[in-house]
Order: sequence, then structure tokens, then C-alpha cells
Amino acid sequence: MTELDRILIDTSAWIDFFSGRCEALSNRIRNAVNDNRVFTSTLIVSELISGAQTEEEAKGLEDKFFAFHRCAETLSTFIEAAHVRRQFLSQKHSLKKPGLADCFIAVVAKKNRCSLLTCDSHFRDIKQYIDIPIFFFDRVKGRIQELS
Repeated sequence: MTELDRILIDTSAWIDFFSGRCEALSNRIRNAVNDNRVFTSTLIVSELISGAQTEEEAKGLEDKFFAFHRCAETLSTFIEAAHVRRQFLSQKHSLKKPGLADCFIAVVAKKNRCSLLTCDSHFRDIKQYIDIPIFFFDRVKGRIQELS
């Protein structure tokens, strides 16, 4: 599988998928699932389960995510994410800074040679520090674009 074949789907994209907000995003995710190209991380699964409304929903999410490829995550992944976050914190002019979780997800994608599918605009800024293919779903325009 190439980098563009391996897709790490960010929490924000999963939330929009499960809510059925956009057909273009739902189709992209559904196709990736059907083609067995979806990768996930422990953090993304944890974020989704923590947002579940009921115990049944939480259990259903747990069961669903066992079917996907799991990304390798080591101490060095966390350390690299912390350094990326520190770069943002050192910028005095930047008002909105991505959180450690977003930095971690981007590093996980890089280390596992995955592209990233997201609805979170923080990844536009993260892209300047981590060179990975990022596909951003613009909720206003209702389309997916690759960030350059």
C-alpha cells in the first residue's frame, strides 16, 4: 500500500461521517473502509468513545474500530508530537495553536506513511511542520481538497 492508499481518518472526519453531514465525505470514508485502507490510532478511538452518548454507542465504536489497521505508536511518536507542539507555542504571532492531540495524530500519520483525512482546520498549520498528504473536508464548500 502506498501513502495515498493508507488513510488515517481524524476524529473530526469520523464525527461528520457518523452524523451523515456530507455525502462526499461519507463516500470517501465508505470507499476506504470497503477497500481495507483505513488506519486508526488509539487516540482517535479514545476521542470517539469518550464522546459516545450511550454505553451501547461506546461499545459499538469499540467493536467497529477493531476491524481497522492500527498505527504503530511509540514513545518517540509522543516525543516528536510534543516537539511539534512546542514549535507552535514558540510563535508569538499565532493566535490559534493546534493542541497536542492534533500534533500527535499528524506525527502518527507520518510515521505510519498514511495520508490524513480531516475536517479540522488546525491541520493546515501543522502541515508546515509535518510533510504528509492531508485531505481537508471543507464543511462550508462541501468538498474535499488536498492541502499543499
